[in-house]
Amino acid sequence: MEAYIVNDYGDGLILDEYNGQYSLIATTQGKDGTSYKRWVFLAKSEDRQLVATKKKLPMSVRLGNRETAIRVLEQILTELQRRGPVDDDQIPF
Repeated sequence: MEAYIVNDYGDGLILDEYNGQYSLIATTQGKDGTSYKRWVFLAKSEDRQLVATKKKLPMSVRLGNRETAIRVLEQILTELQRRGPVDDDQIPF
């Protein structure tokens, strides 16, 4: 099951479920309206240096099983509602 969510700028998320585990996967929308996953190389530490791994993976956040995913997403929504609207003068850049 995948649910695509896209904002006005073409950035988006896929709510993905695999083997009972949910995750959010970053996407970008092409000019044709198709959503494409964003792929990244993870970094690992070797001799105190960060080295990119050889395998690309989708940029994602694992949320856990259904109950945990709902709890995490509710916490995010609560935090957004608590902060309220942001004025331009509050943006640090």
